[in-house]
Amino acid sequence: MEKVYSLCEELSNALKNDKRVVDLSIKEKLMEENEEAMRLSYNKDLKEIAYNDALKHFSKDSKEVKKAQRDLFLAKKELESLQVVKDYLKAYKKVRELYDEINNILFSSLSNKGNKACE
Repeated sequence: MEKVYSLCEELSNALKNDKRVVDLSIKEKLMEENEEAMRLSYNKDLKEIAYNDALKHFSKDSKEVKKAQRDLFLAKKELESLQVVKDYLKAYKKVRELYDEINNILFSSLSNKGNKACE
């Protein structure tokens, strides 16, 4: 079991130093330091709360829910139009793909019934 922990620590260190992960951290910091991005993110969060509240009080097809949904869509669209957010999302996608690949390598044999590695 100690070897497993050692390998996990090795993987963790490799991920921390991976160019994609480092790039994501840089892009995230730039986005968080951008006042316009933070303002638009806050606005998006408020629209999301309003949408969720509308869903609690009105039917899904009501004009209130549809308006709140549209407002949320527009707020997300405005936020995602900023270059600093686009850069962050692009970097995030690369890291997500890396994590998905690692997940598939580590756990695909567990989901394959009858796989000899699991016996």
